[in-house]
Amino acid sequence: MEKKIKKSVLVLLLITLSTYSCGTNYYYFKPWKNKKIIPTEKIYFKVDTTDTQKDITFITTILDKIGNNLKTIGFSYEIINQATFEKMTTKEELVLSFSLTKPAYVQLNTFNPKGIPLCNRIVILQIQPVTGKLIETTASISVNDEEEGIKQFVADFTNRLTKNISIKQLTVN
Repeated sequence: MEKKIKKSVLVLLLITLSTYSCGTNYYYFKPWKNKKIIPTEKIYFKVDTTDTQKDITFITTILDKIGNNLKTIGFSYEIINQATFEKMTTKEELVLSFSLTKPAYVQLNTFNPKGIPLCNRIVILQIQPVTGKLIETTASISVNDEEEGIKQFVADFTNRLTKNISIKQLTVN
């Protein structure tokens, strides 16, 4: 009987430790409700250039990593600013706007009682093409372990984004 209790406690302890060690996220974003597949050849990431140079560098680092992940599956990308966006003639290509908001205190991890208190928050909006439900979310990336947060966010965001895009097929007349 005592051996059974010891085994049960040990199993419970192992489950708790594995959940705690694997459950640490250094980022969070709420999945968007868009279920429509957007055909596109190139994805444009519009960056708010009114931010400080440090903020722009932070966002550009994330976008380059997302873009490199997208390149491996056949998409191209370009980081643009507002002036370039206004000069664009096509309304069919996917344009996502990324802007950094002031850091905010948020609770990212429910398993960790301390949580991850300070985060960089990025607002992500689909500017075009205009569809019924647009891609819209806010990402929070930990300041405490920024590199790991960026890595986790990029992988998850790219995976989620690729579910909503497909490579545009060229039509031959």
